[in-house]
Amino acid sequence: MDHIRRTPGFEDYDWPIDNMTLKQNLSDLETHQSEFRSRSKFAYSVLRGEEVVGCVYINPTGRPRHATVRSWVSETYAHLDKLLYEQVSSWLTEAWPFDGFDYSPRLMEPDLVNR
Repeated sequence: MDHIRRTPGFEDYDWPIDNMTLKQNLSDLETHQSEFRSRSKFAYSVLRGEEVVGCVYINPTGRPRHATVRSWVSETYAHLDKLLYEQVSSWLTEAWPFDGFDYSPRLMEPDLVNR
């Protein structure tokens, strides 16, 4: 959890919650599912096989055709954070109808790996 909170874009969030219960986690997932269905916000799991290794969040900013993007990978897969950032940035640029998006750059990648 400390690793995620050090990830660019998450420094000012109080998520993830320490010791989240299964009920709290289910509620969180149900909220994401509802947002996805209404096309108001999008959350994607990052998988390696069947293992969840991270997540990508795409949220509106209030400006037309603009989004805020955040992503994280677990500490075990910290070495993939920059690659995920690059892949998601390319995907959003090429496939999504955005005029722009804010996504914290991964300039601190070595720092993330070494913590």
